[in-house]
Amino acid sequence: MAKKHGIKPNPLYQQGCSRVGCMPCIHARKSELAEIYTRFPDEIARVARWERMVAACSRHGNSTFFPSHQDPVKRERRIECVTLESHGIETYRDWAMTSRGGVSLTYWPKKMPIRRVAQSMRECVNE
Repeated sequence: MAKKHGIKPNPLYQQGCSRVGCMPCIHARKSELAEIYTRFPDEIARVARWERMVAACSRHGNSTFFPSHQDPVKRERRIECVTLESHGIETYRDWAMTSRGGVSLTYWPKKMPIRRVAQSMRECVNE
């Protein structure tokens, strides 16, 4: 309908995003998260700052952007076991860059510079 009337879509749709509005969307696909981590690191940092601010006010001392019981690697329902270090938005980066199964680092974002790829590979090896 928009195309019929000459309305241009949000540029993020043309860059591979299927959901546009909230950044990042809690319902984003794994590949979209990888793109966001790579292309919009300031957004990840912004969400991480909010996680810290809300955690500081939280009765349990934690607050995570993604629900901890839906974490693809380490699902956790016991609130006392959830921390920003274990379940904060920054912990999703490594998982988002892997293929199905969450083990092999095979996702290569379209705009990722080779120097950054080499640096991230070196960090993975050194850990």
